[in-house]
Amino acid sequence: MYETIYKPSCLTEEEVKTISDGFYTMETLMGDWEGLPVHLTEFQTLGFWHHNHKEPIKDTRYKDELLHIEYEVPGHWRARHPELYPRFVEYIRSKRSIIDVEEFHYYIVDILWKYLTEAGRDMAGSTEFVAVSLYDLDYNGFETHTDSKEVLCKKDERPKNIDFDSMEPEQWLLDEGYTRTHQGLVPINCTDKNDGTVIFDQTFDYSVYLNMARDPFEDWKDSFHRKRMVKIGKGDSLKRFGAEVGNFTNKLMSIKDYKMIMNNCEDKNEFPREHGYGLSIDTMCDFHSNGTLYDWDARKFHRTKPVMRKEDDKRLTLVYGCGKIHD
Repeated sequence: MYETIYKPSCLTEEEVKTISDGFYTMETLMGDWEGLPVHLTEFQTLGFWHHNHKEPIKDTRYKDELLHIEYEVPGHWRARHPELYPRFVEYIRSKRSIIDVEEFHYYIVDILWKYLTEAGRDMAGSTEFVAVSLYDLDYNGFETHTDSKEVLCKKDERPKNIDFDSMEPEQWLLDEGYTRTHQGLVPINCTDKNDGTVIFDQTFDYSVYLNMARDPFEDWKDSFHRKRMVKIGKGDSLKRFGAEVGNFTNKLMSIKDYKMIMNNCEDKNEFPREHGYGLSIDTMCDFHSNGTLYDWDARKFHRTKPVMRKEDDKRLTLVYGCGKIHD
């Protein structure tokens, strides 16, 4: 198990600015692509499982074809994914004089590699970055989840009477070419200093969602119908895919932990206390200082901290994942 790392003001002001400028340059390019202003929410240079791929097509090297962009346009509730259009890659390549995405990607990778090594992470041997993203979420984005190993059946329909115990390993095992080890985030341009991400003590070996107070057949915030196979919810066993939720407390979240999570959000409906059943806090990744490095074990559950968002708030974070490459 990787111990959680906290390194305040790790990146220099110049490094933070370069990363921030790259993100907002891409936002401008997406506005030009769309023909109107957009709000760029995701700029992922490595590790995205594209919606039109049955299985993840991933690589530890940057490729224009695997770039993922997601943005919102005024008056339209649904996010748009320009990479679904054939000429998107050509468009990105034509703008290299404005932003060379491959160069930008490796600039970020080199910075993270340096600081993680200085912080004590073993980045030698077969360790590689397997995910690199920039997020600017204007909503209370993610349910409690892990970013561990993907499963083959992630996007399959979930039958009402499914018996996960009867599943054979070949129904979920997926060789991505690596095993995720640790991951982290760096606040880049976060205007609300009380915002943050919560890391829990609980673990799971695969990438799943966890909320024991919600029906797994409901549409959760960011998982919808296409991810019901990886929702562990009300009435579900803590065992799935040959693994079990680790350190589960089997009781309501402590009042102390709940208050820490909700200290910047008056609307308890954003995260009712019962939605934290079985969970306890490992680390609160506060966004009080841009450039701060947080890094934790990839098997640990985490979620965005609920906040009362203001219209002009910025929540730009750098998020990454590392893994050991298989022989």
